[in-house]
Amino acid sequence: EPSSAEFAACAAACYRGFVREVSSAAGTAVPALLLQRVSSALESMRRQGMFHTDIVLAPHKGQPMPTPTVVRRILVGQPGITYKYLGLRTFAHPWSGDGPPPVRALLELNEALMSRSAQLLAGGSGFGRAGPHAYNLTLINLLMPDEARGGVLRNKLGARLGGVSSEQAVSW
Repeated sequence: EPSSAEFAACAAACYRGFVREVSSAAGTAVPALLLQRVSSALESMRRQGMFHTDIVLAPHKGQPMPTPTVVRRILVGQPGITYKYLGLRTFAHPWSGDGPPPVRALLELNEALMSRSAQLLAGGSGFGRAGPHAYNLTLINLLMPDEARGGVLRNKLGARLGGVSSEQAVSW
């Protein structure tokens, strides 16, 4: 839990300059209405089938075999940008221009986070000197609690995600 002493000690030791803001505080990066738009956009993208199964090369009888994972993902970002992971190149859904309407909410979120990063760096928050804080893509992973296989999911019902109630599932 972010309010625990263990969280604070870990952040101080491992993530120097880490800034955590409560979403309900005035002047935070993400206004409540934007959080609602992003949440609706993510759900819309899920319903529209925009998240795709990730494929890994898993060993099978001593040979690598393309195997789907339980995680589905989507890449969104600047038009034309790609992401390469384990030899698989993924093209981003453009979050501007001709991109799908739900993806535009993620561009708004990106712009809000970049703006807030600039404010925090200008105010002396963070670690070291101010560096680049522009993000040109976002990779979003989706794991539904009922889709996990090969492991137990531990649910945290009623968890708060930026002020929006959600259900989280963690595979152990």
